[in-house]
Amino acid sequence: KAGVAVREGVPAQAQAVSIEQAALPGKEMTEVEVTFAIDPGEFWCHSYVGRTALAPVMEALKAHCESPAARPFRKVQAGALCGAKYSVDGEWYRGRLERAAGSGRASVYF
Repeated sequence: KAGVAVREGVPAQAQAVSIEQAALPGKEMTEVEVTFAIDPGEFWCHSYVGRTALAPVMEALKAHCESPAARPFRKVQAGALCGAKYSVDGEWYRGRLERAAGSGRASVYF
């Protein structure tokens, strides 16, 4: 399992974006990017629709999380939103804290 570094809060630009699960269109074709796959029946993807709107949010998240104003969580509270640095690619992502994992670490849902 990859490690993560988490930071409290998210930048204002990211807070303005609601986080909700989107449904794919019924019988229509749509372009997606597969972001993670376990097998052909279980995978995660992002729609290309609105993709350009996500780039500035992710840049603002990275800038916030790498700034001196960002600080690590002192107490992990399940369900809190955070910026999480994925150890595999070194990039910052939006995350939700799931639970404390000991030694100042946390389990994060990306």
